[in-house]
Amino acid sequence: MKREKIFQAFNWRISDIIDNLRKIASQGFTIIQVSPLQGTKQWIGPWWIYYQPTNFRIGNFLGNENDLRELCEKANEYGIRIIVDVVFNHVANAGDGLNSFIPHENVDPSIRNNPNFFHERRGIENYNDRWQVTHWGINLPDLNTSNEELQFIMIRYLHDLLGCGVKGFRFDAAKHIELPDDFDGSNFWPMILSGLKGRDLFVYGEVIMADKETVDRYTKYINVGTDGYGSDKNKLILWSFSHDEDLTFNKLSNLTRDMTINEWSNLLQDNKESHVLFYPRQFDDTWTDNRIREINEKY
Repeated sequence: MKREKIFQAFNWRISDIIDNLRKIASQGFTIIQVSPLQGTKQWIGPWWIYYQPTNFRIGNFLGNENDLRELCEKANEYGIRIIVDVVFNHVANAGDGLNSFIPHENVDPSIRNNPNFFHERRGIENYNDRWQVTHWGINLPDLNTSNEELQFIMIRYLHDLLGCGVKGFRFDAAKHIELPDDFDGSNFWPMILSGLKGRDLFVYGEVIMADKETVDRYTKYINVGTDGYGSDKNKLILWSFSHDEDLTFNKLSNLTRDMTINEWSNLLQDNKESHVLFYPRQFDDTWTDNRIREINEKY
């Protein structure tokens, strides 16, 4: 297995990624992960706005289709693959409270007005209840990912990204999308992944705050980005620090440059069978430190 060292260009505009391609490559990263490029309910806003999509088309404040094509072409010159974060579990909501589970007015009408595209409008109450985790919302309108008409819309979006030169995907909130052996026998993962076979792609899903058994169930179908550990180390994507720890839980306020570098070194040294992801904090250039390059070269 070739270990991938992923640079998470979290909420970077595509133009800024292009400007930093040479440096990212020289630091020893093999993949750049681009934040979601789907339409959003407002043009610019807080970090989470890109994780509340309104459609399955390329284009938001971070960049458009032409930008993505240029990025993929130039990244290829440096031997770097581009993967894109996609959000298929839910769409943007209309607001807080009861409106959390109502689609925002900017959600594509062909999606918003189709009741078959949504699960029940209620939030998860018990995260140990698998039905709730996969069929109720995370304070957002939960999509009925078992619906084949909706699946085809999603597959078309993936192929639009592939047409720009993208070499893989990260599926956001994958833990909340049901597996074939869950309840109603959803074919979401087999259907979505079937269209990606025969291509040299790097594809993984986010399965965080989950037990080992759950992680193992997902690795039967897909690589897994996890804050825990699974049995098949070759299919795991691990990290030292995450954007959730930084921006949602504010756990990284005292993180120093040396701490970041030491943790990255420990991660690569202790998990040689797994892929790794580096999250560069906003306004923090630790990723450019020569020690990061040395660590990437060593491990």
